[in-house]
Amino acid sequence: MQEGKSLKRIVSVVLAASAVGILTGCNDENHAEYMYDHMEESVAIEMEMADIQEPLQSMEQEELAMYEEMLEISEIEEIEPIADQAIASAEERRSMMDQEMDIMERSYAEFNEARDYIDELDEEVVPYAEDAMSAMDDRYDHYQQLHEAYLSSVEMDIELYNMMKDEDVEIETLEEQHDSVNESYEEISSLNDTFNELTRDYNDEKMNFYEAAGLNVQFE
Repeated sequence: MQEGKSLKRIVSVVLAASAVGILTGCNDENHAEYMYDHMEESVAIEMEMADIQEPLQSMEQEELAMYEEMLEISEIEEIEPIADQAIASAEERRSMMDQEMDIMERSYAEFNEARDYIDELDEEVVPYAEDAMSAMDDRYDHYQQLHEAYLSSVEMDIELYNMMKDEDVEIETLEEQHDSVNESYEEISSLNDTFNELTRDYNDEKMNFYEAAGLNVQFE
């Protein structure tokens, strides 16, 4: 393995913007406010992802350090415990990503409750609501792609760490796997950038809907 090579990683997702509240009260029959309640509860659920993101990124950095340490060691018996620790970390990251997906699914399910009120909105407000719905749909669909790509990369990480324990593995094979892992993280980086852009789009469309519906909403 060539010296100086390192793995690229880190996924950092932008969360939906959270509203502080409606500054002026609305009529109880205002269906836009009912939609607001579901949409903001969806954000509250999604904020749980923040508790996963920080430790996930820390684990990625720790694995990178372990991997670089393994590259400096020539004795397999010294590499094995480090590789095993890296594998355990990768498996924990996989579990954490499943937790993150569960949060996203719960958030999206809550968001979908808002759809029930679209037909009750004033005609001129409906297009803004539909744009917000469409923006969230695009965002959720893209998150699923990001999630699957990340899980695939975890499996590739584990395979690489197992190779490091194999005294018969060829250097060329290790380098090929290393490069494959980096390619997977380049894909994840691109998917992550797109997801974050879709999040910003959704935040804008949501604000446009609130304004069109006459909801005087303040955001954090």
